[in-house]
Formats: sequence, structure tokens, C-alpha cells
Amino acid sequence: MLADNYINVKQNFKEYCDKISKEQETLLVIRKDDQDIVILSIETYQELERAKNNMDYLEKLNKSIEQRKQGKVTQVTLFDHDNEEE
Repeated sequence: MLADNYINVKQNFKEYCDKISKEQETLLVIRKDDQDIVILSIETYQELERAKNNMDYLEKLNKSIEQRKQGKVTQVTLFDHDNEEE
């Protein structure tokens, strides 16, 4: 991870963008009053989003498994094979 202050980033913005994009670097921009930000490539951002979505999905699965263990389920029959017309 790269880190620099706002003024240097502003003065060298193109160089930082190139480095972030081409080398998959992440840049911490240090600002006044603890208002720091992070700049990252779209590829890195998309990877983080996928990882977050996967974690959310796994959390839902774990919750469902726990509900099943506690007997908090409803069984639904989608097809009634006995009354099915041929």
C-alpha cells in the first residue's frame, strides 16, 4: 500500500493513477482532521465487492442452517405427484 499526503497526490495524480491501475497498488491519501481516503483500481474494488457478497451469502446460509437446527422451518411441496395429470 502506498501512502502520501493530499498535496503530493494532487501534484502527482496521473503518476499515482497509473501506478494504481497498472500495478494494482492501493493509495492511502492522508488528509487533515482524520479524513483519510483510499484509492484503488476498479479490479481491486470489484474483488472486494465479490468477497463481501460471498460473505453475505455465507452468513445467510449459516443463519438458515441454524434455523433448521432449531426446527424453525416450513416444509412446502412444490408438486403433488399423486394428483399430477399425464
